[in-house]
Amino acid sequence: INAEYGEVRFDPSTGDFEAMYSVITLLTERLRNLIDHEDPISAALHDIGLWNKSGILLEDPLVPFEDMRVPPSSCSLDCPLGTKKLPGELPTCWSCVECDDSSITNKSYALACIKCGPGFEAVNNKTVCREIPPTYLHVDHPASIILFIMGLVGIVMTTGTIVVFVKYRDTPLVKASSKELCMVLLVGLLVGFISSFLSIGLPTDSLCLLQLVTGNLFGTMTIVPIF
Repeated sequence: INAEYGEVRFDPSTGDFEAMYSVITLLTERLRNLIDHEDPISAALHDIGLWNKSGILLEDPLVPFEDMRVPPSSCSLDCPLGTKKLPGELPTCWSCVECDDSSITNKSYALACIKCGPGFEAVNNKTVCREIPPTYLHVDHPASIILFIMGLVGIVMTTGTIVVFVKYRDTPLVKASSKELCMVLLVGLLVGFISSFLSIGLPTDSLCLLQLVTGNLFGTMTIVPIF
């Protein structure tokens, strides 16, 4: 027999004891002054209702809940999107750790961040992976125009010098200047000026391969022969 709530009952289908619990709250100092308690422990704790299999019943008008909503029973709130849970010493306690710039989470209870693939970045507070837009030198950019003019002038001057060397290749002056070495250097310069045009516009696999080839040829044909 329960003196406060009546008889002890068992579930006839399962034989389990029908539990019933008192709901006790820790009073704030303001609410504590409204209730007359001689015992200091009773002054801090106050019975505000009960719980049974039917649910929770809050009867006391001093319940410090907003809209009679039951407060959360964990010491940590759910982690926001873009962070992961780092477990603490207790199951209901954790800390939220922000994902790095290349990882996301799309669940508030995620235990690990999801890595974005190569060429993607985390956006929208690290909740969505977005493909990184390519950064390149646009054709109408002032730097592109300057590079185009300088490359064009270099090609014209180098081509003119090559023509002169070929036309007068049998003269004593050209023969005395190591014409083979000079031709290698001039062709290397011509390749270098041509490769400058490959840096303008949206890069593609073919352009990147040509940049690699022409850049290596330029260095090999202009720097190596000198040494």
